Amino acid sequence: MTQVAVTSLMALLTVVQFITVRHRRSQRILYASALITLAMFLNIDEVYLAVDHMLGGRNLTTFISDGALITGTYFLSAAAIVSVRGVQDRKGRWPVWLLVVAGCVMVVAFAFIDMWHSSTRFMIDFGGQWQAAVYNSVQFVYLGLVLGYTGVVILQNRSRLTTRASSIGFTMFAVGCVIGIVLVIDVLGMNLSHLMGWWDTLRYLQSLYSPMFFVVMALLCTGLAIPAAARFVLRHWRGRHTAALIRELVPLWTRVVSGSALPSAFRDDDDEMQLHRMVVEIEDARFRSGGELQLSEDEVQRLRLAHDHIAIPDDLFQVAAR
Repeated sequence: MTQVAVTSLMALLTVVQFITVRHRRSQRILYASALITLAMFLNIDEVYLAVDHMLGGRNLTTFISDGALITGTYFLSAAAIVSVRGVQDRKGRWPVWLLVVAGCVMVVAFAFIDMWHSSTRFMIDFGGQWQAAVYNSVQFVYLGLVLGYTGVVILQNRSRLTTRASSIGFTMFAVGCVIGIVLVIDVLGMNLSHLMGWWDTLRYLQSLYSPMFFVVMALLCTGLAIPAAARFVLRHWRGRHTAALIRELVPLWTRVVSGSALPSAFRDDDDEMQLHRMVVEIEDARFRSGGELQLSEDEVQRLRLAHDHIAIPDDLFQVAAR
């Protein structure tokens, strides 16, 4: 049930990111959400067994899922860091090498695990082997390091979060990073308990894993979705407002500009640029008239509203997911 819920959350985030894909310079969040959605989807029991059967029943689905998870987490971290800093994180390239090292160790450890059947409870069935413990521990240590680093960067750059949506969203993301570190400690404890035969401790730590995992993913998903959704809503509202201003300004523009040697504002298909050019052409026509061109109070008010609209930044959510 937890896997279905988490998969649904990640799928929703992916849909949000796909809808807003045209308005981002970088698609890291889309890559991250798609990869993590794949990882969660493959961990649904029925899906896992069906896919693993096609792959020969050697639990390769576990490796594919875990690989998608750590790669998706890398993109998730990179996207969040660039979003809060507003610039490319030059120092943030270190997780690439960490990802490569973690992936190589996981490949070697996975190859030596003695697996005799396809299992939807991989670590419960095989976690008593040190190879499986190394495999799982390296994966979660990597996740903990990346989430910890990301959380620290977000907290250090909170002053850059100038909008309520971005502040709420990335604060939730940072809290998810903190709980994620606790989750990593829980997993390492489970691996050690399984190897040492501490069954009571193992059962207790197992009881904490599922609810913690759900909370972490919910906070990370919601934290990233809020700025992206807010940015989409703002752009939609601004687009409608821009179109309305153009319609209201057309009569004035036609009266003062039509027939002049000025270039036509309607040669541009972009509403924002079209409105900007209309305002410039109207003001230029007024300047050329030497004060002879008179505007009614209603026309002055419409022109002032257009000026105010242009003066407002096109993207108020400057640190929304990019």
